[in-house]
Amino acid sequence: MKRACLNRKHVKMTDQFINRSSLTENFTVLPNALLNDARVSSEGLALMVYLLSKPLSWQLSPAEIRKRFKWGKDKAYKVISALIECGYIVKDTQRDSGKYVSHVYFIYDTPQISPFPDLPEPVKPEPANKDTIKNRDTICNTTEERTEPNKSDEWFEKFWSLVAHKQAKPQCKAKFLRAAKDTDPALIVKVYEQQLQSHRSKGKGVEYFRRPLTWLNQEAWHDPIEAKDFTGADTREGRVHARVRHWMKNKYWNDAWGFPPDHPGAMIETKTALKELQHG
Repeated sequence: MKRACLNRKHVKMTDQFINRSSLTENFTVLPNALLNDARVSSEGLALMVYLLSKPLSWQLSPAEIRKRFKWGKDKAYKVISALIECGYIVKDTQRDSGKYVSHVYFIYDTPQISPFPDLPEPVKPEPANKDTIKNRDTICNTTEERTEPNKSDEWFEKFWSLVAHKQAKPQCKAKFLRAAKDTDPALIVKVYEQQLQSHRSKGKGVEYFRRPLTWLNQEAWHDPIEAKDFTGADTREGRVHARVRHWMKNKYWNDAWGFPPDHPGAMIETKTALKELQHG
């Protein structure tokens, strides 16, 4: 006990409670949004910190995870499944000639899916006179033409050539082709390109732009603010209004913007923008 007290005298005290070392190698950078994500359990957070400390070529193995954390099989798969649900892990099934081979896991420090689940699509009954309607209605003809698999595939490749993050391509393609059934794929590509250009014009790096799967899951091509041509002056007030409008529609709010509009601690300009948009 006496030795412990003596050792304590050698500890350098500072005016701050959180103290970090100045590391130049063998360290890991983690986004605060991950560390503060309330959806992630303590076990999930511990696993994410461990996974993100690994080299880029390292592959997740449930057996290795069980050994490292001393978890049982059920516990390990439960934690991994929870992170898949949150979008931090993407599970891809590898097949050969249609036969299952293995599972491959891709790890991300930001969610690759929207935190808001997709609503189930209603089942639309087939019209009684389908052929007659198709020949008579030019809108139906346009829809049929633009959703042909080969054309949608071509538009997806165009979309993929533009995306800022080449991640989760199979999942992105499935989501894109699904969206192309109801939306002109050319419009999806055009809006993404415009939003990315706007993001860059504000001096922001592409690493801070939404991941393609997140963008597709949020159906960001419907955003009336980000979908327009960004040629005018971009004021702070305009950006705040755009964020609040997007929050009102999709309930998405970035931690970097402070508290959300309905929080008592929200900034005055955020609260003002919310009142103005609510009352027209």
